[in-house]
Amino acid sequence: MESPLLVSKVILSPEFYLACNAKLKELLTKEARQLPDKYGVEAILHNGEILYPYNAACKKLGNVKYPKAAERKMRHPQHFKMIYGRNFVTPLYLELLHSYYHYKNSVKQLKIPFE
Repeated sequence: MESPLLVSKVILSPEFYLACNAKLKELLTKEARQLPDKYGVEAILHNGEILYPYNAACKKLGNVKYPKAAERKMRHPQHFKMIYGRNFVTPLYLELLHSYYHYKNSVKQLKIPFE
């Protein structure tokens, strides 16, 4: 007599087996995750955390040629991560950079030269 926990053997087709393996590999290698781009800045996934490259963000948002991070890192160390020798910022700090450069660019447009 068979145990009720014993499941009968089912033979799967080779195509189904290969499709399942491909899907499992995709999920395990995190290819299934779609990382959101914000304001044209591409994101990376590091240890389960979404981060954005600081230099690319400053160049894209504020048209800054050589962004400097030292002072901002001292003020907000919790939002900066050094990975692969490059500075990355959290999504919250990217929002702050966007609002800062949006304000700065709008003020620049309002300046009227007096002669």
